[in-house]
Amino acid sequence: MENQIAYENAKRRVKKLKGFYNHVLVYIIINLIILGIKLYFYEDISQATWNDEWMFWNFFSTPIIWGVFLVVHGLRVFSHSRVSKWEEKKIQKILTEENKKIKR
Repeated sequence: MENQIAYENAKRRVKKLKGFYNHVLVYIIINLIILGIKLYFYEDISQATWNDEWMFWNFFSTPIIWGVFLVVHGLRVFSHSRVSKWEEKKIQKILTEENKKIKR
């Protein structure tokens, strides 16, 4: 029974990791395509200055905004094990304290 629970937990963890890695791959591919399209169609890009706010946001808004969500996704996937370990330590500490109170 314990092995089955551990297996299911591991399976869920692998599924989350796979989802995150797929997200990173799609992020890279789509942003490269968008960058290529923008560079191809904006002939006057050499005339523009990078100080121009429109030019900055036009080129970098998608990667920046999507990148924030990608970081959040990564934090949810990779911090899960730390949070679980912390929860388990807290549970054990509370159980130990409760057992000490009962023994008194």
